[in-house]
Amino acid sequence: MGIDYGVMQVQWKPRPGDPIYDFLWTLAEHAECTSSGSVYGCFQRKEVEDIAASYAKAKALTPEGEQAILNWIEALPWDEDYITLTFNW
Repeated sequence: MGIDYGVMQVQWKPRPGDPIYDFLWTLAEHAECTSSGSVYGCFQRKEVEDIAASYAKAKALTPEGEQAILNWIEALPWDEDYITLTFNW
């Protein structure tokens, strides 16, 4: 049995408009690794979709607003059904 390793590099994206921008704060709350002014987490697609559904319901988003978030989720560079996201403020 061997061990493999990889180096991650952050590719910062432009800040999206609402409702995605506000959703990012909610998603960041679910990240499990924190440091001063930033967090990152490994997510499964279903987990992010479930967080989005709860967010849309809590914020009483229009169907168009919820669809905008789902489109953003779909456009993320998933590795199969997994992704690591970092959030910085």
